[in-house]
Amino acid sequence: MTRLTFNTAALLFMSGCLLFSGSLLADEQVPESRPAPVQNISSGSASQSQPGQPLSAVELMIQQQQQSATKQKSLPPKEIQQGETIKVKTFNEPRRGASMNEVTKILGSPLSKKPAVGQPPITRWIYNDRVVVFEYSSVIDVVAL
Repeated sequence: MTRLTFNTAALLFMSGCLLFSGSLLADEQVPESRPAPVQNISSGSASQSQPGQPLSAVELMIQQQQQSATKQKSLPPKEIQQGETIKVKTFNEPRRGASMNEVTKILGSPLSKKPAVGQPPITRWIYNDRVVVFEYSSVIDVVAL
């Protein structure tokens, strides 16, 4: 087994970084034409650009956030007071240790099945209200969505 000194390891790391960054920059073509700039179409916006002028990146981001905020009306998170009890959604089925066949009988077919990952293989079945996690073919956890 070869033993590396700190200097040798640092040199190898730095040369690898240079090779990697150089490969990212090599033969990179700069496009001749740029996409058309986005026009300021919102009236009454707090932007400082003139009407008909392209928006800056910050103004564009603010405009997009405002548009998404108007689409998604959600309540602000409620602060939990000291001593307050909150309800947590729990599931009695499927129980830990249940087989994949038993889960299918109880809940039916999942919306999607994520492939096994790692060792031991961990598989996830996604349902509309929960995720069932398997180790090999036995349930190890059920998570509410």
